[in-house]
Amino acid sequence: MASARAHHAHVDGEIMDIYDVHFPSMKDMPLPEYLQAITKAMLEAPNRIPPEANEEILGRHCSTDFKVTAGRPETNLIASNLEQHTRNLKAFIAANPDYHIEVQNTTIQLDDRTGRAVIFCTTRVSGLFGAHGVRQSVNQVRARRRQDEHWVAYELASLRGPGHLTF
Repeated sequence: MASARAHHAHVDGEIMDIYDVHFPSMKDMPLPEYLQAITKAMLEAPNRIPPEANEEILGRHCSTDFKVTAGRPETNLIASNLEQHTRNLKAFIAANPDYHIEVQNTTIQLDDRTGRAVIFCTTRVSGLFGAHGVRQSVNQVRARRRQDEHWVAYELASLRGPGHLTF
């Protein structure tokens, strides 16, 4: 993780840049592209920022009932709410200082009428538990539109894919 200084640029209340992580505005692009871009930025944020700064990102872009069904029990990433996920992620990053995630190949199923979306992506992960190599996974992030028109993620699920990391 880089020890960069925080850069906050607020445009219409939207946090645009935190450290070196760019968070797009819904005003800058069509909704499907925005939801895919925000998912990528959220998942990749731990690459460049400390866990404390990540809490601000998660609080803005995830619901309080956000749950994680990704991971195995030994990774301690499974969570039933945002508070638990934030705590688990902070401990996970502390135990894996070389952790790096790269989001690839995003796509979306969007139902703007009901205010629901599922963002799918593949990821490449390295730096886990001191192991060398990479692991690939397929992920889905479920999001919903709140009454204030802001979209938030409410679930992250993963299917572990090929790779030679052994956990």
